[in-house]
Amino acid sequence: MCNRRAYLSVTRRRAENAVRVLDRLHIMQKRSKAIDKVRAAEARSLKAAGSRPLLKNARWLLLKWRRNLSAKQVPRLEEILQHNLNTVRAYLLKGGSAVLRPGYA
Repeated sequence: MCNRRAYLSVTRRRAENAVRVLDRLHIMQKRSKAIDKVRAAEARSLKAAGSRPLLKNARWLLLKWRRNLSAKQVPRLEEILQHNLNTVRAYLLKGGSAVLRPGYA
């Protein structure tokens, strides 16, 4: 979105009463990027602390909807969810966005 600021500026001037609407795709995209950013930072800090690599190769487990996980992925996700991590909290907040996509929690 390289022209976003210009677009918003023109919209504000020409359509003062316009309502800004966020579409579901971009909300979900931001949410996924936020979860991945938290996961990557926490994985680095766990590695630096010498902990076992719990979050290694867990990116797609956390980004996929639970109903789309394979039979092998479900136990791995359950193991991760047992820990008190920022990544787990970010993942659990993802469930709140299920209202944007009914039936996909």
